[in-house]
Amino acid sequence: MKPITRIFCPVFCALALSGWTPALASASGSGTGGGSESAQAPDTLAQARSLVQAGQWPEALAELKRINAASDPDWNNLMGVASRRGDPPDFPAAEKYYAAALAINPKHRPTLEYLGELRLQEGNLAEAEAVLARLRKTTFFRSAEYSELQDAVDRYKAAGHYVPSPAKAAEKERQGY
Repeated sequence: MKPITRIFCPVFCALALSGWTPALASASGSGTGGGSESAQAPDTLAQARSLVQAGQWPEALAELKRINAASDPDWNNLMGVASRRGDPPDFPAAEKYYAAALAINPKHRPTLEYLGELRLQEGNLAEAEAVLARLRKTTFFRSAEYSELQDAVDRYKAAGHYVPSPAKAAEKERQGY
């Protein structure tokens, strides 16, 4: 074994076993891989997150516009999600917000996942796979966002078109949306 390997292998193995990733070292209290809040700061996006999770797109957009935190990648990501999933979906607005989030934090995993889903909704498998490859490079280990986008790509390939996550569809049905 080379001397450098003897030094770094145990360190990286210990870090890997502890669950540490470079993204965690710089992540904020929001847990999204790069928000701008401190761990003690209140989550000003909590209500908007709840509305997004409930599928209340117009209400989520109104709450996010009220907050107006355009310098926060999480805010831009939520604006993109609510725009993309609204009825009717607003893909150009979603793309604008995802681009803004990635301009602030190019490794913002939730935004990369949802940008990949947007590409699938647009019928662009090649671009979705490029986003998937970019997402894979954001962490040493396979992240939840990577797994979800990989599953979406697999569903797309099997069906020949975008198919929402069965878990997300079941949740919407359960909530009456």
